Amino acid sequence: MKLVNLISFLVVSCVVSTYCKPHGQTNSQNGPKSTACGYDSCPDLSDDMIHVHLVPHTHDDVGWLKNPEEYQYGANDDIQRADVNVIIDSVVDELLKDSSRRFIYVEMYFFSNWFEKQSESKKDQVKSLVNNGQLVFINGGWVMNDEGAAHYNAIVDQMSIGLRFLNSTFGACGNPKVAWHIDPFGHSKEQANLFAMMGFDSFFFGRLDYDDKNNRLQNKRMEEVWHAGNSDLFFGALYNGYNPPGGFCFDAVDCGDEPIVDDPNLFSYNVEQRVNEFINAVNDQAQHYRTNHVIMTMGSDFQYMVASKWYDNLDLLIKYTKARQANGSNINLLYSTPLCYTYALNKANVNWTTKSDDFFPYASDPHSYWTGYFTSRPAQKGVVRRTNNLLQIARQLAAVNRWNSSEALVGLEGAIGVNQHHDAVTGTEKQAVQDFYMQFMDKHIVKTKDLIKDIYGIDNMDFCPYRNISVCPTTESSKPFRVVVYNPLTRPVKYYVRMPVPNTDYLITDSSGQTITGDVMPAPKTESLDRLRKSHDSNSQYELTFEAEVNGLSTSFFTVEDSDSLRPKRVSAKLAESRKTVGSHHVIENELFDAKLNHRKLQLSFKNGKTGEFDLPSFAWYNASSGKGQEPASGAYCFRPDIQTPFVYDFDPDSSEVVQGKYITEIRLNFTLSWLSGVARIYNDKPYVEFEWLVGPIPVNDGIAKEIVILYNTSVNNNKTFYTDSNGRQMLERILNYRPTWDFQSSEPTSQNYYPVNSRIFIKDAVDQVTVLTDRSEGGTSMNQGQIEVMVHRRDLADDGFGVGEALNETGQFGDGLIVRGIQRMIYSELEPAAMHYRFEGEEMFMPPLVAFYQQSDSSYGYSEKQMESANITLPQNVHLLTLMQLDLNPKRLLMRLENQFASGEDSMMSKNVTVDIKSAFSSLFNVTSAKAMVLSADRYADDAVRLQWESVDGPSANPDWTVDGFSVTLEPMEIKTIELEID
Repeated sequence: MKLVNLISFLVVSCVVSTYCKPHGQTNSQNGPKSTACGYDSCPDLSDDMIHVHLVPHTHDDVGWLKNPEEYQYGANDDIQRADVNVIIDSVVDELLKDSSRRFIYVEMYFFSNWFEKQSESKKDQVKSLVNNGQLVFINGGWVMNDEGAAHYNAIVDQMSIGLRFLNSTFGACGNPKVAWHIDPFGHSKEQANLFAMMGFDSFFFGRLDYDDKNNRLQNKRMEEVWHAGNSDLFFGALYNGYNPPGGFCFDAVDCGDEPIVDDPNLFSYNVEQRVNEFINAVNDQAQHYRTNHVIMTMGSDFQYMVASKWYDNLDLLIKYTKARQANGSNINLLYSTPLCYTYALNKANVNWTTKSDDFFPYASDPHSYWTGYFTSRPAQKGVVRRTNNLLQIARQLAAVNRWNSSEALVGLEGAIGVNQHHDAVTGTEKQAVQDFYMQFMDKHIVKTKDLIKDIYGIDNMDFCPYRNISVCPTTESSKPFRVVVYNPLTRPVKYYVRMPVPNTDYLITDSSGQTITGDVMPAPKTESLDRLRKSHDSNSQYELTFEAEVNGLSTSFFTVEDSDSLRPKRVSAKLAESRKTVGSHHVIENELFDAKLNHRKLQLSFKNGKTGEFDLPSFAWYNASSGKGQEPASGAYCFRPDIQTPFVYDFDPDSSEVVQGKYITEIRLNFTLSWLSGVARIYNDKPYVEFEWLVGPIPVNDGIAKEIVILYNTSVNNNKTFYTDSNGRQMLERILNYRPTWDFQSSEPTSQNYYPVNSRIFIKDAVDQVTVLTDRSEGGTSMNQGQIEVMVHRRDLADDGFGVGEALNETGQFGDGLIVRGIQRMIYSELEPAAMHYRFEGEEMFMPPLVAFYQQSDSSYGYSEKQMESANITLPQNVHLLTLMQLDLNPKRLLMRLENQFASGEDSMMSKNVTVDIKSAFSSLFNVTSAKAMVLSADRYADDAVRLQWESVDGPSANPDWTVDGFSVTLEPMEIKTIELEID
């Protein structure tokens, strides 16, 4: 079945169901209640036994060594024997044989596809298994997303797709209560916060730093309450990762461990031996935990294709271990789930210890820090980020214009959801699988752009996806063309639109005929850029830039004409002045500072009298380790340089140039290497210096793999301390060679200090702060005083040995190495406005306007420009509209998420509670007739969400505030509210 059909299955009516009415009594402490779901399906367990919760499970990657389709249907077994459809078939058959058996399932991408194909009678059987607690859904997202390279907006979306499918299909008995991230390579504080806001009671994971784990085992801190943000979440680190204890893997395909033979007449009879071995494993694990409950993960990657072998052996293990209780054994094995394990821990009367930081970076041994994947496959990471932007804009346009979006947006939601998988956006998949991810997403990008064309009524709208390399067929012609700019934020923005053009003089006007001033500059000339442009048949010599002012949730239209077509001749944008050397001279003066260039340094004189100085960005590279002896190489997962100090490429001031326009100045930095180039750009009304970097093809003909970083050197005295964001939201303090929760021992001086940078990294001292904003997920650190280091590209020649089985060696379209271009923005400011700058500029960088073009002669048959420009929605500045979309493709039912994007204490004005009246704020778009509060994932109403309370050394655990007072929504700092709207 094609994936487009799979995605279309999500078009279901999500009715928030009442909870299943559990009934029935406890069978025994060896088994669950037989006709109940949720916590009511969990047995009553005594305090005088060690209860071993056996959790049958499979971990099914939505792409890794094979693509998702191949995993779903079992294709290409020569790569990996894995068939998800067979797994689910086999498990369901075994569960139906014995009501005591249990199984958990996680990835709704696979399960929803399987379920759609079943007969009505089989669907009824599955529903009965869910209703009696035998088949339990855990986590429940479309995929098990990554936590280092995934942005919170996309995380919320992909979780919502899966959870809404479960609720609409199985009702409340299908609602997961436990988050389950057994394979992601490190765990973020914001991920835990999001899980809490979705209503989860606990969070279990498999991977944490080897040294952190040893410390936690010694101190019985494998399970704690996580202070995750506005809310708390109980977490547990699993003893065996997500595998069974050694010697007890009973999979027919993937394991060779000795089965249990209970016929005493056979020479292979081994019950006593095998039970003894398992009890030893139980006792070994139990001594490191605080309760009389032990969880055993009985399964692993793509296991249970022959589920009978697993269950037959587990049945015997339970039977013969329980038999020993008659002789005084206190070991009680039972089929269980993470849900029932959570419930048992919650009732255990323990005052839990707490955690407030995160679990990054992850290291599997002293020389294997999994920090390379923060940057791996940077082109893919950039496409994922931009496509999420497109999705949010298309959702808004469909919702605001009451447009029947059919299945176009559902398909794109699913495609972006797949790309949040922990072997997708991470860049840790095989090259063929990465190609599939991009093709799959592109297919739905095309459909979504067609939807946008229909909404605007412009059939020939050109979105110019290669505008970042100065390619756009519509603007490169000499004909007058129109520019469409839609602002997805709920405040006015001034956005600089840049496009390739063939001439030097232009007139720009807005829809009311007012003249807009712009700048024309020669297009940057580099060998790599020229190759890329020629591959798209582009010969444009210039770039036109102008500032578009656009109101919130509105569209602005502009007309661009070159001088040859103007009668009489008028010009509002002309060719800028170029200087062929970067010496000492004035660069630009804007509303915030006066900038002067002194050889390699940019000096800022702020309007308040302060001054600041920093080096223009430099490139540097680490030579990646190829592995020595037992030590790993740098690869898709791990970053491991041979030499800890990178080789720095300073630009050549004498061969660089300054191009100075009326509103923009570009400092084009020549690094004397054809595969490196950069443009430092300053605008007359922006608080940042924009650095547009281009890297590639990275040369490896010298046999040395290279990992490329950008260095920002400043005068800030940051004292070995820097700050990185958590999935684009919270900011976390990082200190060189330090971990907050254990005595850290240095082993890899550079890679151990790398952290995920999803949107921003900053350093500060008592007076100033320097922030770098990124346009995609990257890895970053501050290895030296006053320095910010961000890795932007990697090309390795060896595999790091963690499963992907091939080197991270992207060859690109020319076969000699991938070329990537991206943007970072550096903000130098005093401490007080720093948060406003990085929150507002970061918001605009993550959710920039939609820009498209069409020829002036094209007919318009949709909404008038006046209608598209008239919204002008303005919310308080600290409020971000995270989501505005139709629910279930119903134009009269909308989903809205509003968030206070400032953290407590970040800013004296913005870090305050803020209240929005939805009805009045959006009255120009629609008439809201009702507003109902929901949990973050929008699969349940807030009134139906009840979380377990946990007692900790810091007091009772904190719960999210989901409430909405009529049409009034109050947001505390860093709080998100999710609301279902009915509109008239």
